[in-house]
Amino acid sequence: MEALRAPGALERAYTLPAGTLPGPVVVHVRTVETLVHGWDLARATGRGVPFSDELAEQELAFSRELLGRDPQQARHGGRSS
Repeated sequence: MEALRAPGALERAYTLPAGTLPGPVVVHVRTVETLVHGWDLARATGRGVPFSDELAEQELAFSRELLGRDPQQARHGGRSS
């Protein structure tokens, strides 16, 4: 998270296990991971889910769109290479 707070962070590319991705895509990937694992932990421990439905819907829409693209497009944040 600290790396994503640095000036110019969204203009950089980051290498993750899924490949090298642009900053804005990395923010979404990390947000989705937090939502999914946070939801799982909340449910497993009998706690309420601490995320708004609006945030979950936005990230679900992003994930569906990204997963619907061909792998090369997804790695470049939707831009064809």
